[in-house]
Amino acid sequence: MFCLDRALQNKVLKIRQQMKDKILASQEAWAMVEAAAEKYTNEDINPTTDIFNAYLQLCHTPTQAKFVLPRFSRHAKPNTTTYNILVSLASHLHQAQATFDEMLKCGLLPNTYTLNGFMPFCRTVREGRDVLKMMHKYRVKPNTQTYNAPVSLSSGTVEGAEILEEMRR
Repeated sequence: MFCLDRALQNKVLKIRQQMKDKILASQEAWAMVEAAAEKYTNEDINPTTDIFNAYLQLCHTPTQAKFVLPRFSRHAKPNTTTYNILVSLASHLHQAQATFDEMLKCGLLPNTYTLNGFMPFCRTVREGRDVLKMMHKYRVKPNTQTYNAPVSLSSGTVEGAEILEEMRR
């Protein structure tokens, strides 16, 4: 059964990549994923968290994700990757924060990708620094992507130089 689970996950991820590469339109990708899932359902596969996450990665909006969530809730337990995807789909800061709070309630800890999901919502250097503080609080190591938002917001200022120095350290 593990091989079949992995095969379905790989199929969904391949379709997702084709959608990202603009080889497939979104509706065409969903139809292909559904056909693949139907084939594997006939093989009595219960979807794993990895398959659940692969489906979520096909979503462009939180609304699309809301239709996927109940479909997998009986079989697949959300993990940090699940919440990373959901944070990245958030259309505003409050939605991302609510998803993050739900993740913490489930006893899951954030990682760099989780907290980097907050960076697109930063409009000021201070907001970017607040995300960096959250990273320190949860012992999450920032990466280059983490620093891109505050650096771009502060470009050419003393703050920008300070952030670059912090990044180098």
